[in-house]
Amino acid sequence: MIDQPEARTRIERAKVDINSNEFAKKVAKKLFYSLAHPHGIPPGEADSKRSLYVRDFVPYFKTPEEAEKAFGVFDKDGNGNLTRREFRDTVLEIYRERKALSQSIRDTSQALGKVDAMLFIVSSIATIFVCLAVFQVDIWQSLVPLGSFLLALTFVFGNTCKTIFESVLFLFVTHPYDAGDYVIIDTQILLVHNMGLMGTVFIRADGQKIYAPTTVLMTKLITNVRRSGDMGESIVINIDFRTKTEDVHQLRDRITGWVNEQTRDFSHGFDLRVVDIIDVNQLIISMWLPHKGNWQDLGKRWQRHTRFVMALKDILSELNIVYELPSQKIRHSHDSSPFDAQSFPAMVTPQSFAADTQPAQSRLYTQSSLSV
Repeated sequence: MIDQPEARTRIERAKVDINSNEFAKKVAKKLFYSLAHPHGIPPGEADSKRSLYVRDFVPYFKTPEEAEKAFGVFDKDGNGNLTRREFRDTVLEIYRERKALSQSIRDTSQALGKVDAMLFIVSSIATIFVCLAVFQVDIWQSLVPLGSFLLALTFVFGNTCKTIFESVLFLFVTHPYDAGDYVIIDTQILLVHNMGLMGTVFIRADGQKIYAPTTVLMTKLITNVRRSGDMGESIVINIDFRTKTEDVHQLRDRITGWVNEQTRDFSHGFDLRVVDIIDVNQLIISMWLPHKGNWQDLGKRWQRHTRFVMALKDILSELNIVYELPSQKIRHSHDSSPFDAQSFPAMVTPQSFAADTQPAQSRLYTQSSLSV
């Protein structure tokens, strides 16, 4: 008897899957230590080298230029060294790209298979007509009994053929996205899950799947995040109108210095401007934050955003830049007594609609109603 293999858990299956993140992390760790210690790791020095340099890549390439080019793929911030985190993140990104590419090839091949089937049917029909002509068969006389049937088919499948032709042009000529791309449609950030000839399946940020027909997508403006270059965002805050001009300039200088220090996450070009004054009470400040790279990795994008907001909060607290609601003036009048009858309107008890009942006799009248 041959022993049956034991069922693996989800984590164990992920470790075996060559496209999983766990497998990519293992590969990144092995590659890093192989480059850092080409002759083996000395005992007790596993963590001695925490960065890689161009010279560590040179022995594995024909020319130093090729080594520098390979090193630049991993060195995202361009500071001349590679940390373990940079190396691991780059390897993970490469594995994700490979997985998305294989999925895109699969979806494209499926769509092409459907197009191939339709073209095969059309070519088969054309072959039948050619054979009939070769054997001197009167084609038109044979088609007269089928005239009404063929006319009905044109009404039934005419629009379908037009839609299929437009879908083929949209997917293979325009080609706005691939599987695994993040796109922005109608201000919604969607992940392309599966591409089809007649429709595409998207996944929202909350995990819901959206089935969108190609005829609808052809009328939309589609922003492809993966194919975009460096992206940025605009952040708007309100501060008190009484904030000194020197404090605003100091805020701009300190925030600009902090962004320029984060060379791995942000690029140069940060800008801070006072764009408006509202009711002589608020200063509207707009900040342009340029990210390094696009937002295909949404998790990393929001990590950068959180780091910037927390740094902005600390600097605002240190500079004592705040926003307070405007004070409201309250006036008190002592001209009349609070119990003066003229300061109260006539108060009457509610009328009862019950049968044989009289309204209550206790009423409060103004002074004018008591005069005769």
